Amino acid sequence: MTTMMTLDRFETAALAWGGDLSRWPEPLRREAEALCTAQPERTRDLIAAAGRLDLALAAAPAAPASLALRSRVIAAASRSRPTGWSLGEALRGIIGAGVGAALAASCIAGVLAGVLANAEGFSPSRLAKAQDPGVEAMQLLRGSQDPADGSWSA
Repeated sequence: MTTMMTLDRFETAALAWGGDLSRWPEPLRREAEALCTAQPERTRDLIAAAGRLDLALAAAPAAPASLALRSRVIAAASRSRPTGWSLGEALRGIIGAGVGAALAASCIAGVLAGVLANAEGFSPSRLAKAQDPGVEAMQLLRGSQDPADGSWSA
């Protein structure tokens, strides 16, 4: 159910949004248009007054900012700018970089392990048959096997 806008609310909105209803926010505009249809004689004068105010404001020259205002704005901006890092900020940065480096190293190690695991001759079944799987794995990683005698070379 849509509520009807009051004349007081209409007048306040007209002073805020101007005499051109197309510039009003959509929900407010729908209510204003309904009120203008229901009470055209009462809203016509309010819209005309708001339109005259719009014209007067549009015709008024823009006043330049005073030197005092400019100085206050510049002073406030320079106070709000950080002057340097605190110890806490530096430690957070160092810790963050360390965590990032550790994650990168873990990723590289994982990629290398995957590449090496798929290397020729390096299979879980072969390691399971070996007397010492650790030695067998190291030999596979360090060199290649001579097909003639089965020996490993670096």
